Amino acid sequence: MRILQVLHQFLPKNTGGVELYTKNLSRILVQSGNDVLIFSGEGDVIWVPEEVEVSYDGLRVVRVQNKRDVKKGHLSFLKTFRNNAVSDLFERVVTAFQPNIIHFHHTLYLSGEMMRVAKQRRIPIVITVHDFWFLCHKLHLLNCSGNQCSGPGNGAMCSFCMGAETKGILGFIKKLLYVMPMIYRTHYQLSLLRTASAVVTPANFLGGLLSPYIGDPRKAMHVAYGIPCSPPASPRKTRSHKIRFGYFGAIKRHKGLHLLIEAFNGLLQVNATLSIYGDVAVDEPFYRQLIEMCQNDEVIFKGPYPNETVGDLLGGIDVLIVPSIWRETGPMVILEALAHHTPVIASDLGGMAELILHGQNGFLFEHGNAASLQERIRLILEHPSILEDLHPRLDEMYTIEYNARMLLNIYRKLTSSNER
Repeated sequence: MRILQVLHQFLPKNTGGVELYTKNLSRILVQSGNDVLIFSGEGDVIWVPEEVEVSYDGLRVVRVQNKRDVKKGHLSFLKTFRNNAVSDLFERVVTAFQPNIIHFHHTLYLSGEMMRVAKQRRIPIVITVHDFWFLCHKLHLLNCSGNQCSGPGNGAMCSFCMGAETKGILGFIKKLLYVMPMIYRTHYQLSLLRTASAVVTPANFLGGLLSPYIGDPRKAMHVAYGIPCSPPASPRKTRSHKIRFGYFGAIKRHKGLHLLIEAFNGLLQVNATLSIYGDVAVDEPFYRQLIEMCQNDEVIFKGPYPNETVGDLLGGIDVLIVPSIWRETGPMVILEALAHHTPVIASDLGGMAELILHGQNGFLFEHGNAASLQERIRLILEHPSILEDLHPRLDEMYTIEYNARMLLNIYRKLTSSNER
């Protein structure tokens, strides 16, 4: 089977969860005898695209990037989701590769018109919903106050988020200017979601949330994320006289790090450390804000880390903390922690609440509530033996091999129906 995998950006430049997952999935598909091609962007607006075919970790990749020395334009909003130049290039790739199925992981900075190309050629379309891109231009379905958003409606209210960072009369004007573009974007993106032959949801809660937007609810199919896994037979932890907490991931507000710092500010002079792993250059203003608010000398920012070292780094902590304020669809760092027998404290939101069974493999706290998070941390500090009562482990359904088998079943079903 010829399978085209599409996403907004790819390794080695970009190392997020979607990129790592797509790489791991593609490798298993190739090992299963399939012909796989990855089509990706560069994680930025593309003005005058050119394609460069490369090999990464044994995988064929077509990267779309701006031609060198191109003078960039000034208005980029439309090109974040609809770019005819990119879709024309995509059509040439489809013509050359002749895929049996196209699996879209993300279209940010590429073009939703790629799905129109697939539809016109009667190629089945699979969409995996890694975040809320089809519903929310900001990706995370949080309103301008940082609270959970119930959905875009007709898109008009989304203009408030677009203008939220600009204060005063200029901010008011910006919001007004974005009303019609956001209505158009919402209508366009939801129409694309309905073109899918199958919508894959990594977390169960997504099925209910997306059902009003995908037309036929039978299109929604739950397939949990998977990671490559050869878990150690027993925990391999370094020893410490302190209880070591850790965070791995992006240093961004939607990840809830401000809550984590606030919780540790109330734990001065106690037997606990916090190691924060992540690239502080991604959002430097937010990083500086975290540094200013941090009052605990046992909180240390360790900087970025290669993904292949996660297992070793997990061996140096006792508890992972995932304090996200958005409805994560199933953060793979939790799967990594469970695979390495590391308990997790996580927000009671979205896919996090589905992976963490309170009191069994970790603890949940009330999302957005630093006091609730601190309460869970104190529970462990005051009763450290509780960690021995937890049994973090990775079930087979969260391995990449299982994930790939489920997706291949979907691919085969769709392509056989397409042939008829």
